[in-house]
Amino acid sequence: MYELLIYFPLLLALMSIVLRNKGFSVYVLPVWSIVQTVIIFFLVFSKFNFLYHGTEKYFAVDNLSGLFLIITGFLFIGSSFHSIDALKERNKRDSSFYTFNLLVFVFAVNALLMSKHLGLMWVFIEATTLSGAMLIYFEKKHSSIEAAWKYIFICSIGVAFAFIGIIFLSAASTHSVDLFFYEMNHNAPLMNKTWLKFGYTFALIGFGTKMGLAPVHSWLPDAHSEAVWPVSAMLSGALLNGAFLAIMKLTRITELAGIRSFSSTLLLVMGVLSVLTAAVFVQKTKNYKRLLAYSSIENMGILSLCLYAGGGALFAALIHALGHSLTKASLFLTTGNIYRRYHSKEIFNVSGLISTDRMSAIIWIVSFFCIIASPPGLLFVSEILLFKELVQKESYGLIILLFVLLAAVVYGAAFGLLKICVGEAPLNIDKTRFPLRNYIPQIIFVSAVIILGIYMPVSFKSFIDSALEVITK
Repeated sequence: MYELLIYFPLLLALMSIVLRNKGFSVYVLPVWSIVQTVIIFFLVFSKFNFLYHGTEKYFAVDNLSGLFLIITGFLFIGSSFHSIDALKERNKRDSSFYTFNLLVFVFAVNALLMSKHLGLMWVFIEATTLSGAMLIYFEKKHSSIEAAWKYIFICSIGVAFAFIGIIFLSAASTHSVDLFFYEMNHNAPLMNKTWLKFGYTFALIGFGTKMGLAPVHSWLPDAHSEAVWPVSAMLSGALLNGAFLAIMKLTRITELAGIRSFSSTLLLVMGVLSVLTAAVFVQKTKNYKRLLAYSSIENMGILSLCLYAGGGALFAALIHALGHSLTKASLFLTTGNIYRRYHSKEIFNVSGLISTDRMSAIIWIVSFFCIIASPPGLLFVSEILLFKELVQKESYGLIILLFVLLAAVVYGAAFGLLKICVGEAPLNIDKTRFPLRNYIPQIIFVSAVIILGIYMPVSFKSFIDSALEVITK
């Protein structure tokens, strides 16, 4: 069953190129996204599985990877249904190109999340660079070409840093140890601390680039502002989570090796820089998709700070990753509805959304309050847990700094994002109602974030706790 998540997207991708049938290219995405999510649930919650001999050595679906696979599955469903509208006016060549690269991207993310080997994880995160660049380039405008090249250039440098880090991690092993995570965890106390510090630093910079952590984040605003809305939803949820998972596993190795204070310092610096970067740039950003990208950088900073704090903040990290992925996907998918009506990504060219598309406006407002961690959303719970852990660590200076920076982010985001909904709409705006598929994914995503913020079932808590045991036991 594991193999289906790896081989089948590749098979469908090849079929879309060979057939070059527009109907196949458009509708294979929603069909496979639903099938894939069903398979993921079966793998995560069923003890019964089918494996070819040797496959289980390199890939596994435990509760930690399963959580991120489930998130990816739901984001893929929402993005696939929105892709129908993104492709319906395209020719069959463009449709095949888009479908091929999105399926390859999904394959790479699936394999990345299931990898038990650090080298394989590096290979698949590089594969997301190639397929992601093609998706960013899809509009074929000058700005999208520039964003795609920037994405390739910066992320390739980041991946090169991660590769150097892997070499250092190999050198840190006093015995001949393969780069399987369970072997590195077992042998962590015996690792050479100097080489391990070098390896973690380079790997953090490399994977942090893909995660969108400052100061190696600069690809992310351009990529999100130029990619079509279903691609932005996948980049903000699936890709960033994959890089975060890699950093979580590497941080665990430093903890077992006895140098947790070293890795915590790096995570603290990158976390604060990320929130600071978002707080500064949201004040002057005029593109609403670019503004959402800076919000992603802020939330990645929060995740980094959760890893820094440790303890109960690790639980907060996982639910924050879930809440951010669903909420940000809701916002990015709604930008598709906005752009198709106003044909502009500039905030000052969009107004009166509440009168032109009431459903999109409601989703936009609710999602906005969820993404800024307002109660009763899931992000409010996760940030409260983070601050609780920081109080226990007596990090009062950091708490005050975070309050100031997060307040600045809220102020800048509110001024930009909420303006879209008010005012008078331009007279030439098309008010034709979109199909329900343009709203249902966002409604489901943001509803889940609110419900889990109000009431977190015991079974959900147990699942998150079991996911944490993968990296803490």
